[in-house]
Amino acid sequence: MNDIPRHKLQESITQYGAIVYDVPNLCEALLRELCPEYKREINVLIGALKENVVPDLMNSSADTPKDILLARLTQRLYENLGIAEEFARWAVESWALALGVIDSAMLASKALATPSTASPKSATTPKRSQPSTVTANRQWWQQWDDNWKIIFKNAIHCDREPSDQELVEILNLSELNCTGFKILSLEPLRQLTKLQKLDCSGIPIRSLEPLCNLVNLQILNCSYTKISSLDPLCNLVNLQKLDCTKTKISSLDPLCNLVNLQELDCTETKISSLEPLRQLVNLQTLNCSHTQISNLEPLRQLVNLQTLNFDNTQIQSLEPLRHLVNLQTLDCGDSQISSLEPLYNLKKLRKLQVDKNKLRWGDTGNFKRVVPQCKVINTDYRSID
Repeated sequence: MNDIPRHKLQESITQYGAIVYDVPNLCEALLRELCPEYKREINVLIGALKENVVPDLMNSSADTPKDILLARLTQRLYENLGIAEEFARWAVESWALALGVIDSAMLASKALATPSTASPKSATTPKRSQPSTVTANRQWWQQWDDNWKIIFKNAIHCDREPSDQELVEILNLSELNCTGFKILSLEPLRQLTKLQKLDCSGIPIRSLEPLCNLVNLQILNCSYTKISSLDPLCNLVNLQKLDCTKTKISSLDPLCNLVNLQELDCTETKISSLEPLRQLVNLQTLNCSHTQISNLEPLRQLVNLQTLNFDNTQIQSLEPLRHLVNLQTLDCGDSQISSLEPLYNLKKLRKLQVDKNKLRWGDTGNFKRVVPQCKVINTDYRSID
């Protein structure tokens, strides 16, 4: 559960007072305006409000230990609403924090016991069974707006309300394309743990956080979005292809352990270093053009590289590429290159673009004599076939 709605709830009560929790519809409207992408959290908070959690928290006896109080309320939500115990716990704690019944220090210290250990009732009263998978799937489906429902229905070629079996099919999707839709959050994808390929390019999302546990993800296109960090991807060790072109990212650090990465496109981003790629020995294609990089040294050991593009950068030397014997295509146009000599041993090179550099007259001709099978494009003079 994300804590942003929890914080917004506290802010709303501070600003507007008791009317926030006295009028559930107003509370829900406020939260949906302040953090519309967190539908699950909002639904749980409003569900708790309608279950009279607030008066029970405010009117509780000072003699009742806080952990016992919260455990009892959590148990009640769990039984009456049929939601997961961790969601019920989160909702009760959120309201307790917002009302000042507990403080963040108590929560951080984990002083509050879990319902199973704190509540005498839970030890003596059998728990009502959790909702069936069918019910849980339907509850999950009902949370999302029409845009997401259309995306999911398109994925399974369905033009009506999905059946229970079709919901299972949606939750088991291995591939999804949500381009062309005005969606602000990827939150619905958090449950799609079997997802292997995702194209969310060109939509106004700002975060990849809902993807943080999708460890089966292999291909991700998040280009032309508003994301500013790749941090949520740091544990997606099966990722093979990543396109984050034209985003607001400034660092590739989260990728440093993604050793299965084969293709990376970070064109037109704010990155200034390729250092995080140093150990990504399976990398075959790298496009880092129109960035602030000035050094190729981290690529020195990436001998599987076949395609490399870093045009419109401040790169001055090709020396780190000297032993990348599998390189086939190289675009280093509009950079600061002054020598092609480091490329003389790259016999598999088939295309080299070097226009708008600091090469001298004759440099491309000399290279062509050493590596005759390579097409050299240098518009400063002419193309050399």
